[in-house]
Amino acid sequence: MLTNYTLSKKLGFTHYKIRRWSNELIPNKNRESAKQSGRTRVYSNKEALLLGIYGNLISELKYSSSEAKQIIRQLENWRKTKKKQIKDYEIIINRKENIFNIQAIIRREKKQLDVKSNTFEELYIQESITCNIKDENDIMDTRILYINKIYKKVMEKSTISK
Repeated sequence: MLTNYTLSKKLGFTHYKIRRWSNELIPNKNRESAKQSGRTRVYSNKEALLLGIYGNLISELKYSSSEAKQIIRQLENWRKTKKKQIKDYEIIINRKENIFNIQAIIRREKKQLDVKSNTFEELYIQESITCNIKDENDIMDTRILYINKIYKKVMEKSTISK
């Protein structure tokens, strides 16, 4: 059961932040748990992953709340059009002012070229999610969102007891 408390322990954020972010992002169908009635809000795996991504964008990558929501909307639109699960990807976010280019590393292959020198070759296959910046020289900063790590944290078996 994924509650504010268990998510806060898994993701490393305070349960107050989890509660605030869930109120911002996820419509609450259960009116009783929205009030201070003592009922615990329970999240689906998809909602928990969404909160983990949102929290990571804000806390780790230092995006504002509105920027994080914009990035999540673009990821959701891409996931719906491609009918892909986003749990396995690393997301590269290039930013120029308030314009984002988002790319997903959809496959990573690593093969050893030379055993003696311990040389490896890595192949990345990227897919563009949005492409709003025309000139790559105009990019102000690049940040990487590791959705695969967030997914593993959310999905790990919980040994947390209250």
